[in-house]
Order: sequence, then structure tokens, then C-alpha cells
Amino acid sequence: MRDPDLRLTPNRANVAAKVIDGEAIILDITRGAYYSMDGAGAVIWAGLDTGHSLGAIADLLAERYEGTRLEIEQHLERLTDDLLHEGLVIASSGSSPASAEPSPDAAAPRQPFGTPTLHKYTEMRDLLALDPPMPVLEDSADP
Repeated sequence: MRDPDLRLTPNRANVAAKVIDGEAIILDITRGAYYSMDGAGAVIWAGLDTGHSLGAIADLLAERYEGTRLEIEQHLERLTDDLLHEGLVIASSGSSPASAEPSPDAAAPRQPFGTPTLHKYTEMRDLLALDPPMPVLEDSADP
């Protein structure tokens, strides 16, 4: 695996994303493509989004899913290569998040590990080019 201390974060200048019901939905607002990942892919996206290192994400996957550590690390590296290639994530120099990802319930059985896959959809490209989504601005409290 590449450097386990490496942190990749969503490319927030170009990407809007959310994990809903175990599926990561990612929209590249500059290219009009959208992406989805479920299962382990959604767990990986959530870890990246919250600032966890690749090593911490691999640890979490190893706790939640069946499979060897090597297998998990190889799939994590392949998926993050795909995310980097598509411009959905960038390298981050940030530190560990203040709150750690919750550990799975010790009594819960580990789930079978499914290969995390980035699914790309481009059929909305022309529509998004005509009417691009507006960025969501955070509510601010006026003094």
C-alpha cells in the first residue's frame, strides 16, 4: 500500500458528495459526471471525507469486513487510484480528525468484503452543462 499516513480528501472545488443509505453519491460539477460506490466503497469515501489516513481506513475495513489485510489494502489502493485519476480527491496535508470513526460493534459479525468499485455515469453531462448545480452555501449566523 502507498504511504498509510497519506490523507486524500474530496476535491471540494469540483465535487459535491454525500453518503446515503450505504451508498456514496459523488457529482463532479465541472465535468457533469456522477459516480456511485456502495458497501466498502461508501465506507472508504466516508473515511476520506472525514480526513482519515489510508492506514486508518484500511484498519476500519479490516474490522468491518472479512478478507486479508493485503487484499483490503490492494483494493483500497486501486480505488483511491481511480478517485485520483478522475480528479475526485486530492492529497491533503491535514492532521487526524478530532473525532475518530466509530468502531464496529464487537458482537456484530464481519461482513463479506466486496470489491469497492467506482461506477461512473455521464448521461447527465449535457443537462448539467446547460444548468449547472449551484454550490450549497453553509448557513451563517449574522451577528
